[in-house]
Amino acid sequence: MILLSVMLNCAIDYHFYDRTSTGHAKFLWNSTACCVTISAAAGGPAEGGTMRKIWCVDKKILTALLALALLAGLLPGAAFAEEEGSVTDYAAGSAGIAVIDPAAVETRIENYLEENGLNKDTISVGYCYLDTGETWFYHPDLWYYSASLYKVPLCMLINDRENAGEFSEDSRLEGMELAYLKENVLVYSNNDMAYTLIRALGGDTAGSKCSEMTIAYTDLPEDYFAESFFLSSYYSVRYFTQILRTLYTHSDDYADLIEYLKQAEPDTYYHVTLGDTYEIAQKYGALDRTYTDADYTHAGAVIYTPHPFAVVVMTKDYPYAYQQYIADIGQLLAEYTLSCDEAYEAQLTAAETAEETAAAENTVRAEEETPLPTEPAAEAEAIGTTAETQPLSTPNAEGGNTSEAGQKLRLIPMTACLLLILILTAAAIARGGSKKKKHKKRRR
Repeated sequence: MILLSVMLNCAIDYHFYDRTSTGHAKFLWNSTACCVTISAAAGGPAEGGTMRKIWCVDKKILTALLALALLAGLLPGAAFAEEEGSVTDYAAGSAGIAVIDPAAVETRIENYLEENGLNKDTISVGYCYLDTGETWFYHPDLWYYSASLYKVPLCMLINDRENAGEFSEDSRLEGMELAYLKENVLVYSNNDMAYTLIRALGGDTAGSKCSEMTIAYTDLPEDYFAESFFLSSYYSVRYFTQILRTLYTHSDDYADLIEYLKQAEPDTYYHVTLGDTYEIAQKYGALDRTYTDADYTHAGAVIYTPHPFAVVVMTKDYPYAYQQYIADIGQLLAEYTLSCDEAYEAQLTAAETAEETAAAENTVRAEEETPLPTEPAAEAEAIGTTAETQPLSTPNAEGGNTSEAGQKLRLIPMTACLLLILILTAAAIARGGSKKKKHKKRRR
């Protein structure tokens, strides 16, 4: 700003003279004023034309105006803008099951805002039915100063470093144990301890607060994010709802953080209407115009209904009863979630049944497509079976093996032996008779 003032007030004189078909325009810039004049008649001053002053601004005034214009682009309020498009947005989840009726949710939220006379243009709502991953948003892409909401993704970054072995719960950062730091940051929203964590990650405590490191917790492209996200940790409900969804779906990695958030603000925000019925892991963020351009109040939470949901409400310049409005919106969405549960369970059962049926059909199909054994293999199997069940046999004349033929062949040698015995016996008897006849002749 100082440099701008010096540039505008430097002692220079500059004249620009332009002839047009209808007259002449003159731009005068010097050390005291900036003037534009136009001639009403043809011919410039050198030709006797008459000049009429249109406006003339003192350089000091111009300096102030230009400085304000420049700063307007840097003020936090400049980030509070939304791309052209629908006020609401719905995105299906990855589970293949859909239970959210976007029109029904929009009606509930808009009716509430109208009934309470609230400004619809400075409030954003994010909602996620966590079992299906579906999301619904109201003014999803307005950017608000995050205040203390940044402490949730910050601690998620710390836990990731722990899981990677870089830190442990006993690690000491600036003289304090890491577990103690995280507890105080999330339960009591301690700013100084949050800055200790930011420095441990190599981040900027006065700017982004490590926001650029947390994009990986979402499915949003980098070019989605406003410049203020990187410079001053401005958030949208689209972004922070996805942060809470990641916190819930990866609860094993962030179990301690969830327990800390369940202890945070036990009597305010969503606890006002739902705290007696459900567990709530919540984080608020609030900053008044003493430190920024407006009053910002936000709260995001995972609310553990039978089928849990995430809710984020972000507001700018809302009335003093903002906590009640946030709590009421949480209750509206809890009631809507309960109304979706029956449809979710029915669709889940149908999906599981369809999966089981498909698995059974695939098994039958695989069996039907299995090729039958080839003919030689079947013949070999048959031979093997015969060998196991029938007695051993001797090859017959045709090369086959049958037990009957074998038995007949075994009888041949036996018969031959008997015949040989009979022949030998007959020969012996015959020889004996011959000897007796010779003996009788000798005696005679």
